[in-house]
Amino acid sequence: MEQMHTIILDNIIAGIRPYWPLFAGMFAGLLILQIITSRFRIWRREALRQHYRDKVKQSRRRRMQR
Repeated sequence: MEQMHTIILDNIIAGIRPYWPLFAGMFAGLLILQIITSRFRIWRREALRQHYRDKVKQSRRRRMQR
């Protein structure tokens, strides 16, 4: 039974081996995409916060002028 299992595993590995760069590339691509999206989210959050602060400052200035 164990012999059969190892044979199947070996066959799967032998089948995948020619395409390992493809799998590695896919994995790397996903990793890079994840990093970019997380960076973009952080950047966007900061930008929105800054925009809100500027708005608040403007409204305060307007109130002071009245």
